[in-house]
Amino acid sequence: MVTSAALNHEALLSWTRAHPFASLFTLLVLYITYKLALRPILFPSPYLLLPRPVRASYILGQRVVEAKGSTFTDPTTGTRTLISGPGEVTKHYAQTLHTGVFVFPEPFGGETLHISDPYALNAILSDIDTFQSDLLRSTIIEFIVGNGIVTRYGDAHRKQRRLMAPAFTPAHLKGLMPVFAKYADRMCDKIDRQDGERVDFGEYLDVTMLDIIGLAGFGYDCRALERGRDGSELSSAFNSVNQAAIDFGIGRAIHLGLSAMLYPKACKWPLSEANRRIEKVNRVMDRISMSIVKEAKRSVVAEGEDLGDKKDLLSLLVKSNLSAGAGERMTDREIAGQIQTFMFAGYETSSVTTSWALYFLSRHSTIQSKLRRIIEEVVKDRKGVSLEELSAGMLDYDDVWCDELRYLDHILAETLRLCPPVPGNDREATSDAVLPLMTPVQLKDGRSIDKLVVKKGSRVTIGIKTVNYDRRLFGEDANEFRPERFEDLPQAHADAKLPPYAMYSFVGGPKSCIGSKFALTEMKVLLIAVLARFEVSAEPGLEIRQHQALIVRPRVENATDGPAAGMPLRIKRLPHKTTL
Repeated sequence: MVTSAALNHEALLSWTRAHPFASLFTLLVLYITYKLALRPILFPSPYLLLPRPVRASYILGQRVVEAKGSTFTDPTTGTRTLISGPGEVTKHYAQTLHTGVFVFPEPFGGETLHISDPYALNAILSDIDTFQSDLLRSTIIEFIVGNGIVTRYGDAHRKQRRLMAPAFTPAHLKGLMPVFAKYADRMCDKIDRQDGERVDFGEYLDVTMLDIIGLAGFGYDCRALERGRDGSELSSAFNSVNQAAIDFGIGRAIHLGLSAMLYPKACKWPLSEANRRIEKVNRVMDRISMSIVKEAKRSVVAEGEDLGDKKDLLSLLVKSNLSAGAGERMTDREIAGQIQTFMFAGYETSSVTTSWALYFLSRHSTIQSKLRRIIEEVVKDRKGVSLEELSAGMLDYDDVWCDELRYLDHILAETLRLCPPVPGNDREATSDAVLPLMTPVQLKDGRSIDKLVVKKGSRVTIGIKTVNYDRRLFGEDANEFRPERFEDLPQAHADAKLPPYAMYSFVGGPKSCIGSKFALTEMKVLLIAVLARFEVSAEPGLEIRQHQALIVRPRVENATDGPAAGMPLRIKRLPHKTTL
């Protein structure tokens, strides 16, 4: 006997098959209704008493504010200011709510804990077993940046980092100095030969850093400075991935949004044109990367213990891997995954940071002159040459890291503090955790807490930009570019026990940037080379602001043809005797 329930079930299936789009829309409405109306009643948030901004949209949360910006009226002066740009909205909320912890309202009733309290951040960053990337973020990163160390946590991360560490020691970086110097001099020569005084340092630094990471990273000649971004098959493929990754059309935005709600791994399905392009180019990169790894492996075995003249990071990684026990080794596929990661982390972030350093120097002529004067004194004392005679090839590792050049360290630290490549880093709690707080948080019921209980499954954002601008840590003028601050930081900065380099732009803990010393060394060489040959100043009438792409990039907001990526500056050629 057929029951009425069975008949109803059969009728529902028939209607669903006949009306697939209406069925999908109905499910979406039910899902939104559950998330916004029923879930808060059935499962109240454990963070109801924490500070939070007023939800801007029940469906989009505060993401709509991040997208459009927010106008803020200063209650003391009445001045109206547009708050927009990477990390600016969350920084503004932390400052106006006067808290190092607040709830950031997400789409469809979701919540993220935005944290900028140093004690809490240190606890999160040190515990990579409890606080890991959520599935959506790790899937997107792996799809775009490659299956490298960035996407690994727990034991897998510890194994890869242990094998990679020898390649990033100062002893090995000393052997890479000729690579840094060669391309620094070539870049300056090419700039010197071009017509006019306007130079897009963003473009020059991009192609130069591609060449450096290609040769220093895995012994591959990208020829980008000579031929442009498409100078080799690998650099061309990498550039295509980057371009596709920042293509956020409406179709891809919907795709990512639905993936976040329903099935995170679907974010890399080839449903959008951008994803199809990335998937196609990734196959090319995978083929080239595996070929490079196999050649490096053959070469390391042939060269033996001393590696001959092989100085690149990949050769040292292969050597370290072959020396490890069978259970500790990475597969060839895992090693190949590091190549795309090396390219992304070793090229784009370094290029952008050097661009921003030149931006600040171009707008602070006194600081630029002081740095040039210090460089002149250092090379005269250590190398016996004048600035006019200096080429980057004369510089040793110990020269660029000597105490006398500490002012250059401070300039780069200040640049990274004000313009971190990523304004925040998201993690998800895999179990309940209790985080200490440097500054107690005032709850809505009037109580204050000095510990924060984070529940399993909660999403937290490491507020890199927010904490980098904290006036208690960096002084009342924390919004200003002033490298001298690192010579006399407030006591609270020492009490906070920040990571190496005195800020969070390289993150911190076991997942801190393994190539930070590599990046800083190449940036120092490039800046010394540029300042020895050119005086840089702002291009009149251009407004350059931070813009969120894969990382935070400089963008000219009032270019003739609309906003455009780049760092156009004016140069004045200085007397120079060295030619290559």
